[in-house]
Amino acid sequence: MNFELDEGSGPAYRQIAEKIRSLIVDGRLMPGSAIPSVRVLARQLSTSSLTVHQAYKRLEMLGLIESSPRQGSRVVDQIGGLAGKAILGQVSSEGPMPEFEKLAFSSGVRSMASSVGDPALFYPEEFLAFVEPLRRDTPWNFYYAEPEGDPELLHQLARLLTRDVLPTNESQIVATTGSTRAISLILDAVASPGEAVLVQTPARLWLTEMFRAKGLLGVPFAYEGEGVGFDYLRTCIERHKPRVLLVSPDFGHATGLVMSEADRLSCVQLAREAGMLIIEDGACAPIRFSSSRPPSIASLAPDICAYVGSFSYTLCPGIRTGFARVPPLLRSRMVEASQATGVSGPKFLEVAFARYLASGAYDAHLRRVLPRYRARRDAMVSALSLTMPRSVSWTHPEGGFSTWLRLDGHVSTSDIYAKALPRGLAFAPGKLFLTAADPERRLRLSFGMLEPSAIRESVLELAKLILAD
Repeated sequence: MNFELDEGSGPAYRQIAEKIRSLIVDGRLMPGSAIPSVRVLARQLSTSSLTVHQAYKRLEMLGLIESSPRQGSRVVDQIGGLAGKAILGQVSSEGPMPEFEKLAFSSGVRSMASSVGDPALFYPEEFLAFVEPLRRDTPWNFYYAEPEGDPELLHQLARLLTRDVLPTNESQIVATTGSTRAISLILDAVASPGEAVLVQTPARLWLTEMFRAKGLLGVPFAYEGEGVGFDYLRTCIERHKPRVLLVSPDFGHATGLVMSEADRLSCVQLAREAGMLIIEDGACAPIRFSSSRPPSIASLAPDICAYVGSFSYTLCPGIRTGFARVPPLLRSRMVEASQATGVSGPKFLEVAFARYLASGAYDAHLRRVLPRYRARRDAMVSALSLTMPRSVSWTHPEGGFSTWLRLDGHVSTSDIYAKALPRGLAFAPGKLFLTAADPERRLRLSFGMLEPSAIRESVLELAKLILAD
């Protein structure tokens, strides 16, 4: 095996595992073939036997190699990652699914499909420490939650928003089971079937399906780094008379870009002229890689703006806690909509999460993980610069978990996607997004779930597929 370790690419054992995984997925290590012993490979790489042993254990967990005292280590006959392949063959090619992340921990699949935080970086024991004492507290912690959210949680959310976004009190917030639920409740409160919603794109993956279910028309305007085309927006407003403007000024869910303060002010002016409500999607805003931060749109126009956030991105996807900071009349409508559907968060988890926030554990988590995500962002941008053909361009993420790639005219992301899946690589093709750009020439790569060494290997594999297409 001819490869080197890089001190800046994450733990050595993970680098070794990723290199060997690439050799297996590429077919350079065939099923049943022997791999060097722990001692031999450690000597070749000038590292410790313990490091190589950890790498081999990880590869065994992925179902790619097997080891025995007599026969040593070898590639398995039925390669888990490529049945991985068999499983991937049954996964819809319409786009990324949660199975990809599960496969990434049980097979040879590397997933850059989902733009979320890495649950492996979340310390669950810190959170669970606030759940366990509730059994000795009032039994009402295990009753139905208030439709607007538990008062303790609302207090902590107000404190957090006042510190980081704009002055807020508890009576302006609705706690929800994620930011998706928050946006859905707002749309239920202000938009009727047949009406239009003006959307900054590339937007969230689920948005097209949500609009379809609600009978709404999504009118996209592209934001890929060239600024907002306000003449085009005015034309859209005249034609479609939208009731809502949905924007993601801090990193979006695909580009990692930040909207300028001037463009934010122009959005406010445009919304006032047209009588639109602005929904500011700030779910990824805390995943910020620099200290500079333009004012939120909500702080520029709190009377016409709903600010939506979530901890699914900053902590981990399974935390399922989000919120909306909204004008008073809208709040009462959202609470009514929540009561009508009978959906509220589990009260005991809301109380525990409120105490987790109050303890400072959330802030400590961010201080711990932001350098890790920044390193993953740097690995992604560096790998793209080193491997991609000149015909490919991409955004430089200032935050969030993703970069947005633009391919040249002869390459189709759908074709690349179909070729990438059997090679154990998943990403998000542009056709999955509500976008004003050509979806067959766009794709999203997300770096939140992978270590730097896996990111480099994945981008290299993708570059080979693009060059060969």
